[in-house]
Amino acid sequence: MCPSDFSSKHLSNLAIRTNDTASQWFLRQQLGVNKLGQMLKAMAKDAGFLKHKRITNNSVRKFLVKKLRNANIPPTETMAITGQKMSSP
Repeated sequence: MCPSDFSSKHLSNLAIRTNDTASQWFLRQQLGVNKLGQMLKAMAKDAGFLKHKRITNNSVRKFLVKKLRNANIPPTETMAITGQKMSSP
């Protein structure tokens, strides 16, 4: 189900499913770099991050890859999650 707090602030950023029987409330599709950057900026502001703290698409991806590696997720699954084409050492 759609988290109510998230949906009220960020519904315009996701394609909402209209089929009520679907368990997934959004459509899985790629976002553009600009839209993702706008979402990151809005979420950082809502979370109370310091303005001088730079959060970029790449820094979030690197953080996610690090967390997945620490959780012993296989590189092939990590690549599928992050959309990477090649495995890096």
